[in-house]
Order: sequence, then structure tokens, then C-alpha cells
Amino acid sequence: MENENYLAGLQCPNCGQSTELEIAATALFSVTKYGVEQLNLGEIEWTESSYANCSWCGKTGRVSDFRVDQ
Repeated sequence: MENENYLAGLQCPNCGQSTELEIAATALFSVTKYGVEQLNLGEIEWTESSYANCSWCGKTGRVSDFRVDQ
């Protein structure tokens, strides 16, 4: 499988780092009385309007706020 850069085109507008962001996403889980199990790692999704946070400086916004002009 080819290695993908999920942060391609994204960087913090505050500190400029482009190696780690926290992004709110959706995924499918199996929830039982015994716990929670993620069903398929490939089903994690986010959009340009999803919440994003810079792991280094704490800048918050939407994914689109972290988009670098290309």
C-alpha cells in the first residue's frame, strides 16, 4: 500500500508546523456493554468544516483554516 500524506496542503497558520494536527472526525464503531471497538479504520472521515487544532501551539479552527494556498 502506498504511504499517503494526510496532511498534504495543511499547515498551522499560526506557527507554520505541518506534521501534526488534531482533527475531529467521524467513524463507525461497535458499542456493546463490554466496550467500544472501531469497525474499520478506513472509514474515518472529516471535511473542510471539521474542527481542527494545532498540536504544537493550540491554534483552533476548521480544517479549511489550515489549508495552504496551492
